[in-house]
Amino acid sequence: DEVKAILQNVELVSTTADSWTSHRRSFLGCTVHWIDPNTLERKAATLACRELMEKQTGRLLARNLTDIFAEFSLLDKITHCTTDNGRNYVAAFEHFAADSTTRL
Repeated sequence: DEVKAILQNVELVSTTADSWTSHRRSFLGCTVHWIDPNTLERKAATLACRELMEKQTGRLLARNLTDIFAEFSLLDKITHCTTDNGRNYVAAFEHFAADSTTRL
């Protein structure tokens, strides 16, 4: 809740996302990065580290990222999202591109 409160006062953010598998379990991690409007210092916070119960498809990643970004009211604030160039992430962001209401 502290991160949500801080991010309410931030106009623009960037994010990072990564997914991985360990011992047959898949995970998605997501962080947010912004400039503190009062101090102009770079800030970052972890938004989520979730276990993925399904195969890491582009559709699954897009759905999970949308849920995470919506939970923190970031859908209209994200300028960039850094990921690797795996096919699943390329497909995930094609879903965002197809949705003209999402700024990503």
